[in-house]
Amino acid sequence: MHTCACYMRMAELFEKRGRCRIYCLNTQLADGSWNIGWSWGGNYPDEWAISKNWWKGQWIIQNLLYLKGFGRL
Repeated sequence: MHTCACYMRMAELFEKRGRCRIYCLNTQLADGSWNIGWSWGGNYPDEWAISKNWWKGQWIIQNLLYLKGFGRL
């Protein structure tokens, strides 16, 4: 077993990436998007609807590129 700090850090990062990849796959919605995990607390509802849709699109692109990088698409 490797005990050097560099190896331990790399192993930790790979473990975190694995958990992130699983989370990303498990939280994808049936329509292929992901929920936005924040809101504006009910303020500016019309603007929020537009912004939420834009952010959803950004999350789709970001997450699909992330999964593609791991060969999961």
